[in-house]
Amino acid sequence: MTSSPQTPASGGINFSVLVQALDGIRQWQAIWILVASGITAIITSIVLDATHSMLAMLLGVILSIIIFAVGFNASGVRFMTLAKGDPLPSLSDALIMGVWAALRQLGLILSIGLAVLLLSAVEALIFLVCRVPYLGVALFSFAYPFLLLINLVLTIGLYVAFALLAPATWDGQSIGITFSHILSIVRSKPLQALVMLFLLPIIATIVIALIGGFVFGTDAMTSSIAIAVLAHQLVGGLLSPLSSLMALSGDGYNSMGGGFVGDALSQASTSGGESGYYFGLAIGQAVLISLVSLIPVAVIMRGWCLIYLSAMSTLDPAIIAATEAKIRQRIAKMKIAPPKSGPSAAAVSGAFCPKCGSPVSCDDVFCGNCGQKLK
Repeated sequence: MTSSPQTPASGGINFSVLVQALDGIRQWQAIWILVASGITAIITSIVLDATHSMLAMLLGVILSIIIFAVGFNASGVRFMTLAKGDPLPSLSDALIMGVWAALRQLGLILSIGLAVLLLSAVEALIFLVCRVPYLGVALFSFAYPFLLLINLVLTIGLYVAFALLAPATWDGQSIGITFSHILSIVRSKPLQALVMLFLLPIIATIVIALIGGFVFGTDAMTSSIAIAVLAHQLVGGLLSPLSSLMALSGDGYNSMGGGFVGDALSQASTSGGESGYYFGLAIGQAVLISLVSLIPVAVIMRGWCLIYLSAMSTLDPAIIAATEAKIRQRIAKMKIAPPKSGPSAAAVSGAFCPKCGSPVSCDDVFCGNCGQKLK
């Protein structure tokens, strides 16, 4: 089981975790990975968008999502390592771990999404039955509040699950173990995890409001000075790309504004560089907004890690082991059975549960069938 930097009071809410989440602002190594991945994703999208090909544009969107997802998870790996107090992995190791974390998250999200779709289909079937005359009205009066309550509980559970899913994968856990850890937390500590996960965005919002107020106040003063000195260039730069957009031909992609960036940049070289000033101002402010917006992201990511570790540190190891055993058993049932002619792994090792006789491996702590403790 993963250890937490601090152990909360038994059965209580560890508010110190929320205070420690503010330390994410100082984790610049992890934040710069987020910044670099975001800039790389944007540049990739712009370069492929400049080809004016719909296929290349779609490829740019896909590649941008992949690049940012890997960078986001690589940054998360560093946040988790810092939260545990372990030595930081190198950038290459963090990126590799980020790739695996992204793949695990994709598998978990698809699995959870499939379960939600199945539940939605069942609810749709119930409402379909409610269309029966007379009896349907009575059934609907009971079915609607009941399904509303189920969906409310499901929504809360999904919020907690998704917020804990990422740090579990950043901790290097497999899909099965991640499922077992999330289920253990949701079953045993739902209120504690929920309260902290709801308070965390509020704290992040207060932080960005304070920092953003100072930063954007300074930006307003700097912009005012720049406009006073470069009024002609900035105003001309604003009108130049707008006139370029209005002059675009109506040939499919360009008529939708797809060539706006390329035409505006070319306009900069033919209009005395005026639109270059405007785009310089826009890019500078975009970078500023991105850096400020990453502050609450860093707070939330570190907070997720600390909440996950705090919840895991207060769980009964027997509950975690029993849940892991059930998950492994279900995964084993979904796998294709080996040919009867070949000996099984349990038969080769001679390992069987002393209570129920089910085959077990030498690494199992509990029997996946009956829960008997093996070690």
